[in-house]
Amino acid sequence: MCSVNKNELFNTPVIISNISIHQDEEGRYSLNDLHKASGGEQRHKPILWLRLDQTTQLVDEIIKVQICTFPPVESKRGCRGGTYVCKELVYAYAMWISAAFSLKVIRAYDTMMVAQHQQPTQTGYSELVITLQNGQPVCSRVGQPGEFMSTLEGHTEMLRRAGYVVTHCDDLELLTVADLAKRADEARRLMNKWLAITNN
Repeated sequence: MCSVNKNELFNTPVIISNISIHQDEEGRYSLNDLHKASGGEQRHKPILWLRLDQTTQLVDEIIKVQICTFPPVESKRGCRGGTYVCKELVYAYAMWISAAFSLKVIRAYDTMMVAQHQQPTQTGYSELVITLQNGQPVCSRVGQPGEFMSTLEGHTEMLRRAGYVVTHCDDLELLTVADLAKRADEARRLMNKWLAITNN
């Protein structure tokens, strides 16, 4: 999956022997998960396969023919740590383990691809999220499917309808206990009014 389609990422997991094979942000697959799915034998540890001349030559060839726009192998630390590899290396690793495991991997990947093609496609509409700092754009990205976006006013209104007292910290310093109790009462009334409307 070196020439990665970002829509493929995380939508439909690859599952082999009831083990979900994690992907990183580039779409590479976890060799550690594949090792578990293969049975986790010591002789099949990813590090042993990565040290083989044949594996090194395959990685060099992938880089040479520019299948990937990112490193085909990357080791990471942390919570989702491990070694992540492109699709071509997944197949090679599986073949190194056994013909039976290789067939499982091919079928699991095919199943994932079929499931993705059956998912409804988006009509091309997407949200662009722009982060501002001091009124200037500092970065932008495309919103993810199912991601909720709101304006500050919309978010504040949603909180009020849920019964929260929404007060800026600068205003809070000036409030008396009586003012705060009044705002809490207003929030309760608005919440009850909103619940009455939505329950009808």
